[in-house]
Amino acid sequence: MGKRIAGVSYMRVGSRQYPIKELEYDVTSSTREGVAGLDGVHGYKETPKVPYVSGQISTTPDVSIENLHAVTDETVTVEGPDGRVIVIRNAWYASDATAQPADGQVAFRFEGLSGDELMPNA
Repeated sequence: MGKRIAGVSYMRVGSRQYPIKELEYDVTSSTREGVAGLDGVHGYKETPKVPYVSGQISTTPDVSIENLHAVTDETVTVEGPDGRVIVIRNAWYASDATAQPADGQVAFRFEGLSGDELMPNA
């Protein structure tokens, strides 16, 4: 039996669903960077990361760019094609609200205080 791993996805900001065209996210809590000295690699440093979800939203008549930009403390939820759910908590709109009328879309990026990846039951 085949399993869907790509395709249909949904995004909600609070209780409002948005018409997404493109989507990416990262909910990992830290980033690691190698530390090298003159005598070789000494190890790595780890620093906190801000979880985010970003992409493109279609500018349908019910999408207000000003309302997107006004988001400062919401829960952003993404439901992926494979059943996983991404949650960004205490999220704010973190990008320029640049619309692209020729393509009927606006770029978005929501960042938050915490993020989780909830896996579907196996």
